[in-house]
Amino acid sequence: MEIHSKNELLNRLTKFEQLTNTEIDLIEEKTDKIKIQIEKAERILNSTIKINFDDKEAKKITRLLKYKLFNLGFTERALSDLEEKTKQDTSGNLRKLCAWELALWYANKYNQEAAKKCIYYLEINTDNGSNMHLSSQASVLAAESYALLNQIGKAKEILDRSLDVEENPDVYLGVASLQSSSKEKINWLNKAFRYNNNCEVTLTGDFQKPLYDQLITFSEAKKEGPLVTVIIPVYNSADTIGTALQSLLNQTWYNIEIIVADDCSTDQTLKVVSEFKDERVRVIKAEVNGGPYHVRNLALLEAKGEYITCNDADDWSHPEKIELQVLELQRNEGLVATMSSWARVTDDLIFFRRGNPGFFIQMNLSSLMIRKEVVFKSLGGWDQVRFGADSEFLHRIKTLFGNQSIIVLPNILSLARVSEGSLTDNKKFGYHGTPMGVRKEYAESYTYYHKRTRELLYDIRNTSRPFPVPNAMLNPKTKMLFFDMVVAFDFRIENSNKIEAIKQNIHEATSKGYSCGVVQISNYSSEERRVVNENIRSILNNDSVRMIVYGETVSTELLIIYDPFILTEKQEYIPKIKAGNLILKFNDLSYESDNKSYLNIDKCLNNIKDYFEKDAHWVPTNYMSRNSMYMIFPECLTRIELSKSNWKGVEPLLKEHESKILYQRNIARNYIIREQNIPKLKQSYYNSGLDAVPDTFVLYRIIGNDLYPRHKKGQSLENLRFILENEPELKDCQKRFIVNRIFDETIENEIVSLLKKHNVKYTIIKFEANEYLKVDFSIDCFSQPSYLLSEEFENSGVFAKYRAWLAPCSLKNAYLMNNNGARNLALEEGKKVAKWVLPWDGNCFITENAWEEFVNDVKRDPYFRHFIVPMARITNNRDLLKNDFRPSATEEPQIAFRHDTKDIFNEKFVYGRRPKVELFWRLGVPGTWDEWKQDDPWDPTRGSLSEEAYSFEFGGWVSRLYSGMGELEKKQNAGKRVLARNEAIFNSIAYVTSQCADAKKTDKVFLKSPLSSTSISKGSRIGNLIYKLKSTNIEHSRNLKDIMLSIIAFSLFDLPINGKNLISKTHEILSPESLKEFYRSQAQLKLGTNNMSTSLCFFLDSLRIIKDSQLCTSDELSELDKSLSEYFHWLLNSKECLILRISHEYLGVLFELQVLSLSAYLNNLESLYKSIIRLKCKYATAYLNNENVLVHSDLYIAWHLSNKIAKHWGCEIIGIDLISDTNYEMPSLEHELDFLKLII
Repeated sequence: MEIHSKNELLNRLTKFEQLTNTEIDLIEEKTDKIKIQIEKAERILNSTIKINFDDKEAKKITRLLKYKLFNLGFTERALSDLEEKTKQDTSGNLRKLCAWELALWYANKYNQEAAKKCIYYLEINTDNGSNMHLSSQASVLAAESYALLNQIGKAKEILDRSLDVEENPDVYLGVASLQSSSKEKINWLNKAFRYNNNCEVTLTGDFQKPLYDQLITFSEAKKEGPLVTVIIPVYNSADTIGTALQSLLNQTWYNIEIIVADDCSTDQTLKVVSEFKDERVRVIKAEVNGGPYHVRNLALLEAKGEYITCNDADDWSHPEKIELQVLELQRNEGLVATMSSWARVTDDLIFFRRGNPGFFIQMNLSSLMIRKEVVFKSLGGWDQVRFGADSEFLHRIKTLFGNQSIIVLPNILSLARVSEGSLTDNKKFGYHGTPMGVRKEYAESYTYYHKRTRELLYDIRNTSRPFPVPNAMLNPKTKMLFFDMVVAFDFRIENSNKIEAIKQNIHEATSKGYSCGVVQISNYSSEERRVVNENIRSILNNDSVRMIVYGETVSTELLIIYDPFILTEKQEYIPKIKAGNLILKFNDLSYESDNKSYLNIDKCLNNIKDYFEKDAHWVPTNYMSRNSMYMIFPECLTRIELSKSNWKGVEPLLKEHESKILYQRNIARNYIIREQNIPKLKQSYYNSGLDAVPDTFVLYRIIGNDLYPRHKKGQSLENLRFILENEPELKDCQKRFIVNRIFDETIENEIVSLLKKHNVKYTIIKFEANEYLKVDFSIDCFSQPSYLLSEEFENSGVFAKYRAWLAPCSLKNAYLMNNNGARNLALEEGKKVAKWVLPWDGNCFITENAWEEFVNDVKRDPYFRHFIVPMARITNNRDLLKNDFRPSATEEPQIAFRHDTKDIFNEKFVYGRRPKVELFWRLGVPGTWDEWKQDDPWDPTRGSLSEEAYSFEFGGWVSRLYSGMGELEKKQNAGKRVLARNEAIFNSIAYVTSQCADAKKTDKVFLKSPLSSTSISKGSRIGNLIYKLKSTNIEHSRNLKDIMLSIIAFSLFDLPINGKNLISKTHEILSPESLKEFYRSQAQLKLGTNNMSTSLCFFLDSLRIIKDSQLCTSDELSELDKSLSEYFHWLLNSKECLILRISHEYLGVLFELQVLSLSAYLNNLESLYKSIIRLKCKYATAYLNNENVLVHSDLYIAWHLSNKIAKHWGCEIIGIDLISDTNYEMPSLEHELDFLKLII
C-alpha cells in the first residue's frame, strides 16, 4: 500500500509504536521526539523514490527468484534470471525489486568486483544514478561497497546524506566502521546507544587489548530485585570469557548468579574464570563434550533465579541489558519471555551485517530471558543439537503461548564478537541472512512436529528427541555417514502418486533392514515455495530414514535419483554423496507443463558428474520411457549408460548389491567407533601434558630402487632431484632421507652425492650381497608344496599366478625392498627428534599450501595419535609449482605418527602385499582396502585391531611424483599397475640374485676359451677345424660323456684338462653345418615325444665352449639361438608340455632341467626362477631315490649326475645352494661324486 500523506505516515508510525507498553510510555513522555520524527518523515517522502508495494505480481516474481537464489542455491540460473528482469522491465517495480536483490547478493560477497556490481544495481534500484539518495539500508550496502573499493570519503558521504534525512542506529554503526581513530568509533557507537536512551561506553585505555575488549561503562548497580540466572556455555574460550564475564559483573542489575557451564575445555578457560573473585560466579563442568545446549541444560538444572537468560562466551553485554529485560517482564505479567537486540562486530569495532539486507542490528536469540516456572512446567530444556536450538526454543514458546508472549527490545544490548572460527560464519552450517541447508531442514522438521502436538515439554536431560534432525547438528566431527540406499527427488511437489511410489520404495528397503537417506534436490522450474511433502516428512526419523543436507558427506552403495529434471540447473546446496552405483530413473523426458520443452540432457550429464563424480545408469520406467529416449535423444545413446531392462523396483537392486552394502556398513562402523573414541583421546592427550609440547615434525622420504616396468629407469634419482630443488621449506619440519638398500652401487653413489650437495640429513641402509644370498627361496609358504604344480594354480588368473610365484621369494622381497623396515627405522629415529614423524614414500612431494593445510588439521585436532594424509598421483611434476594447484587426493595415503604412538609397520608384509595397508587395518582406518578380497592362503595373517585403533584423523594432502610411466598412472589402469609392479618385483629379485651369485663365484662352470680372443667380423671364423665337415659314424654318447667329465673335473675337482682335446671332441659332435640338426635329434623333448638318450645341458655347454672359442660365425650362432628360442617358447606354452610342467615324476624333473638349462643359456631370469621353484616343489614331493640308482656304466653315471649338476648350476645362477639344503638332500649324490672321481 502506498503512503500518500503525512497523516497516514503518522498513523502507521503510531500503530507501530503501540506494539509495547514501554513504547506507549515513551510516546507519552517524549512527544517532542515524535514531532522530530514526523518532520524527518516529511523529508523522506520528498526525497525517496516511491515503489508501489501493492504490485503483487512483481513481488511474487522477485520473491520466488530470491528464494531460489538465497535459499535453494541456484546461483547461476537465478542470478541470470534476476539480471534479465532488470533489463526487460526498464521502468517498472519488477526492475527495481530485482535490482535490490542483486545488490544485496553482490554486497554479501565482500570483494571489489562484487562491490562494483552492488553499486551498479543500487543505482538501478533508485533510478538516480550516481547522485542517488538511498534509504538507510541501501546506504549501508553502498557505503560497504565503496569502502571495499578504498573510497572511504564516498562511503562517509553516502551515510552522512542518509543521516540528513533520518537518524538511524544502523547508519551510526556503519559510520563507526569507517572511522580510523578509536575515539571516533566510540563516538558513533555511543550515538547508536543514545538513540534508545542507553548509557554510553568508553575504552579502558589498555592498548595491548583489542578495542572490543576495552569497552567499559560506569553505571550504578541496583541491589534490589529478583535473582536472575545467567548461563554462559564455554568451550576453549580463554581468549574471550574474561570480557564476557566482566560485562556481566558490571550490570546495573546486581542480583544475578552467573553459571559458567564448561563443555570439557582443554585450554585455560577455567583458569581465567577462577581469577574473577566474585561470589556471583560459579562453575559447573560437563563430563563429556556435548555442545553448548548440553551444558546450558546442565546449568538449567542448577539455576536458582526467578528469570533465566544466557550469554555467549564471546559476547559483550551492555550494563543495562539484564535490567531492561527484567523490567519488561515485571511490567507485563502476560509476557513469557523478553529478548534484546545486538550487532555483530570485529575486535577492531568494524560491524558486520552477516547477510542482513542493509542493517546490523537484529534480534539476539541467545538473550532470551524467560520465567523459570514456565521452563520447568511447559517447555523443558533446549534441544541438545550442536547449533541452532535457540530458534527451536523460541518457536516452541510461540507455539504454546502465541507470538504476543514475547517482546523484543530494539535496544542494542549486546555486541557479538565476529571471530574466524565462529559457527554462525560457517559457510555450510552458519546463518547468512536466510535459512538454507541444514538450518532450513531443522526448521522444517521442528515446525512439522510443533504443529502436531501440544506436548512440548522436553526432558531437560534430553534423553531423546521427538523429531528427526540432520546428523550434522548432532555430530559435527563425523566426516562421513553411510546409508545402504539414498533416494533423491524434489520432495516439495504435491503429486501424491509420485511421492507415494517413492515412499513405498523406502518402505520396501527399511522393512528388510536397509537404511535409507533422503536428499531434497529442487527443480528450478517449480514456481512455488513449498516445504517437503508431509507424506515424506512423516516417515523421517533419527535412525533408518534420515534427511541428508548440504554440508554433510555420505557414502552409499546405491543412489537412486527419481527425476532427471532436478539435475538440469546447477544448485549449490547439495550434500556430497559418494555412491558405488548411481541409478537415474526417468519417465517422460519432456516437461509436464507444456509437453513441448525437453530435458536439457547436456546440463543434466554435466551436473551429475559435478555433484557425484561419476556417471549415472539410466533406467527407464517402462517401454514408453525407453522409446522417448530413443526418439528425443538418439545422439546421446553413446554418451549415457542406458539400462537393458526397465525399472523393477528397489528390491532387485538391493539384492544385487547386497555384498557391497555389507562392506560399506563395515567402513561406516569404523567411523562411528572412532567418533565414540574421541573423548578418551582428548582426555589422554591433555592429561599427559602433550598439549604443552610444541608441534614439531620430521619428514622422512624413503628412497628405494627403480622397479621397471612399474617405474621408469632413473625415476627415483630424477624425482629426488626435483624434491631437493623445488620443494619449499616446511615450517617447524626437519627433512631427512633414508637410502634404502639400493642394489646398484653406481645409483646409490649418485643419490648420496645429490643429498650431500643439498646438505640434507640421510641414513643409508646398505645392500649386502652376502646377507641377501643367505635369504633363500622357500615353498614352505604353501600348505601343499606342490601347489605350483596343481590344476588349481594352472587354472587361476594372471593376478593370482603372479601372487603365487612371488610367494616363495617373500623373504628376498622383504630384504631387497625393505619398505616396512625402512619405515620403522624412520619411526625409531624420528620419535627422538620431533613430536610428529612422517615416514613417507620417496616420491612424496608436499607443497606449501598442502603443508599449511596438514599442519592446521594437526593443530585443530592434536589429540589424534595418527593423521592419515591422502595422496594424489601427479602426471606432470611441474604442476606442483603452481600456487593454486590442488589435485584430488584419492590414492592410498601416507601416515603421520605422534611420537608417543606404539604401533609400527609389520615387516612380514612385503612390497606388493599390502605393507602399509596392513597397518590401516590394525588402526581401523577405512578405505578402498576394506573391499579387497581375502588374503591368499600363504599371506601372513592380518593383525588384530590395535590398542591404538580408531585414534586417527584425516588431514592435509600430499602428491606422489610422476613414475615416468604415464599410461599406468591413469585411474582406469589400476590393474595394469598391479601387474607391472609384480613383474618389477619378480624381475628385480631374479636380476639381483643372479648378479650377486655371479659376483660371488669364480667362472668355473663354463670354460674360458683356450684360444686367443680377437674381434671376429661377421661371417669369419678363427681356429683350425679338427673334424671333417661331413663326418660320419660319430660316437655321440661317448664324446658327450668325455666333454661332461672334463667340465666336471675342472669345475668340481680343479683337475687340469686338455683344452684343445675338449674343443676337438665338441666339434666332432657339433660341426657348424649340423648344429641345428644335432640339437633336434638330441633334445630330450621333441615336439611332443620324449627321447632320453642324452641331456640338453651337454649340448648347451658345448655351445658355450664354441662361443668362447669363437669357432662359429655370428650368423650361425644367431640362427641357432633363434631355433632355441622357438623351442623354448614351445616348452613353456604348449599343451603337450603342460603335463610335464605339473608332473611330479622323473619326466617332470627332466623337463624342468631342460627349461632351466635353456633359461640360463638364453638369460631368461624369470623362467629360470620359476623353473627352480617348480624343481623345489617336485623334489620335495616325489623325486624317488630309485631314480638315482647307480648304473655300472660311467656313461650313465655321467648322464644322471649331469642332470643334477645342471640343476645345481642353475640354482647357483640365482644364488641357491641346493647341495647344502637339508630339506632337499639327495643321499646318493655324494656316492656318485666319489665314483665319478675314480673314473676321472
